[in-house]
Amino acid sequence: MTEVLARAWQSRLVRWMYSIPLTVVCLVLLMILTFWGTLYQVENGLFAAQEKFFSSWFVWVFGVIPFPGAKIVLGLLMINLLGYMINILAFQPLRPGIVMIHSGLLVMLIGGAITHYYGEETFLSLWEGETANMSSAYYEWELAVWTRDGVMRDVLAIDTRGLEAGEQLAFAPTPITVDVETYHPNARAYQTRDGSTPYLSSLKISRIEAAPLDKEPTRNIPAGVFVVNAPGLDEPKRVLLFGDDTAPLIIPVGDAEYAIGLRQRRSPLPLAIRLIDFKKQKHPGTEIARSFSSLVEVTADGITRELTISMNKPLRHRGYTLYQQSYRETPDGKESSTFAVTHNYGRLLPYVSTAMVVIGMIVHFVVMLIKHARRQSKARAAEAVS
Repeated sequence: MTEVLARAWQSRLVRWMYSIPLTVVCLVLLMILTFWGTLYQVENGLFAAQEKFFSSWFVWVFGVIPFPGAKIVLGLLMINLLGYMINILAFQPLRPGIVMIHSGLLVMLIGGAITHYYGEETFLSLWEGETANMSSAYYEWELAVWTRDGVMRDVLAIDTRGLEAGEQLAFAPTPITVDVETYHPNARAYQTRDGSTPYLSSLKISRIEAAPLDKEPTRNIPAGVFVVNAPGLDEPKRVLLFGDDTAPLIIPVGDAEYAIGLRQRRSPLPLAIRLIDFKKQKHPGTEIARSFSSLVEVTADGITRELTISMNKPLRHRGYTLYQQSYRETPDGKESSTFAVTHNYGRLLPYVSTAMVVIGMIVHFVVMLIKHARRQSKARAAEAVS
């Protein structure tokens, strides 16, 4: 059995999978994708370039010719590295430095895959004095219904991706059902001068129109007309929801009140954070911010503490990292702070892989130096004997 596996491993196809020529081909393809994606980004935006070239298996040239995308190229490179490691471990003299270098590169690729598939990037905006334990997605939206009884609770949300007119959405266990009359992933909203509208709308919007999707998805603001049904309603309620509307609609149903809103997708955080004070330092003689930071109160695991989050001092807790991202000021002096929130299971892997590569290079250099010294010593001994 061992001989059969050894012969199979030395077959032409398998040897090509862990060969240096395949490594070179993969690196050249990555260079082409990077150059091509950079040019594409100029006209179509960063997000579209990432999706087309670096988050896809194939890039379709003229819509019909497949060109390897970054996913398939990096997958081949991972197989190439793994095969090379197996080959030098099983069929060649042990070279610890080389094994460690390639192991570090493999860990780096694995870390990238974990980040791509499981990493999450959201944001959290707070006004001074405000507390929250949820972050918001940058460009993913949801239709949410929640109960109101002094405080908001029991939030039920449905992802709006692929939402189409004619669908019926159930928000069990609440009695609320919602019929989708129309939905636009990006829309323009209009108001009448007298504020009249045939819909229930917090912003008194009277009409919406579909707009072309922006190349930067964060600029797309969805809107839709929905029909809310529930036992206890005198008649179905036609509501118009717009993504820019921060105030939810309140629907009384019997003795209960339900809120409904179209909002950026929320993600729960393992902590509650309250913005105590936002601080900004300006460049002398200008209105340009030199640095800004936020004094916050963090409650996690039953412990409350105060700390400062600044541009170079993030908050880390249970795999979540909160960075100081931006701020907002109103003419009446109110201030808010926005934090970028990342949740990345593979956050430490790049550091581990870099350390492995550096240590591997040192080990390999020392081993080669020792071998060279031994050869020199043998050569001198041979000259002395002769």
